[in-house]
Amino acid sequence: MLKNKKVMSLIIASFCLGLFCGPVVAQDKDVVIPLTLEDMTGKSKIELSMPMLPGDHYFGLPIMLSAQLGMGNTSLGIHLPMAYYSPDGEGDSKFALGSPTIDFKMHMCQRGAWAMCYGFGVAVSVGFMDIDDGAEGFAQLVGMFGHQDPVYHMSEAIGLRPLGFFAITNGELFAQAEFGTALYIPIMDTEGKDAYEAGILYQVAVGYTLMEMVTPMIELRGVSPVTQEGQDTRFWMNFGARGYFGAIQPVFRLGIPLTDDAELGADVHIELGCAIVFE
Repeated sequence: MLKNKKVMSLIIASFCLGLFCGPVVAQDKDVVIPLTLEDMTGKSKIELSMPMLPGDHYFGLPIMLSAQLGMGNTSLGIHLPMAYYSPDGEGDSKFALGSPTIDFKMHMCQRGAWAMCYGFGVAVSVGFMDIDDGAEGFAQLVGMFGHQDPVYHMSEAIGLRPLGFFAITNGELFAQAEFGTALYIPIMDTEGKDAYEAGILYQVAVGYTLMEMVTPMIELRGVSPVTQEGQDTRFWMNFGARGYFGAIQPVFRLGIPLTDDAELGADVHIELGCAIVFE
């Protein structure tokens, strides 16, 4: 009962952050699409991201193909996560499909000299894959750590990720903060498993747009288990930039694991990606 109340409190807090953050009203500025945090622009886009993990004894390549339909203050997205794992020396390489995910986001913005946006979103993923403990299972871990989000690689389970978020920009300086939860609900072979697993998500990003051509950014992402004993918080620091060439926005990100549980044998993550944004 205590665990149920704790998880429900986290979910409610995620929504409340988006619904009740008070805006400060201040020329019309658009918020920036971060490196890995939620896109709050309300614009339509397609995006491909590939964070590479050069591990101690393997090479990992998570892949994310995403599309978003923007409708002003709301957006609907679909994400297809994948991951490739290749061990050094002997052993089988494996390409694995993650958990297809849909998300819905709603936000409000107050625009002026400063634009301030706040809102909430919900992502739902479904994983029907029967993952073994070998190469395919490790490929899913590569995807989970490379994407820095557990909801995209949950086997035989439904993933639920409510988030509240807040962003501010004056056209040059940019910041965004998010808080939410990740729920893992087994749907196959549930005997002997907990009814669900839960974790807390918190992430922030800051950046500065230079000459309307590029926005260097820094992000901090964290995942703290709530119901899983013996697991510590995973922290990542991301350094990178998003460029602007008309509708095309290339992205480069260097991810640094800050805790042992965030490494997966890789001291650095190197991501290349590109989005096509439709105004």
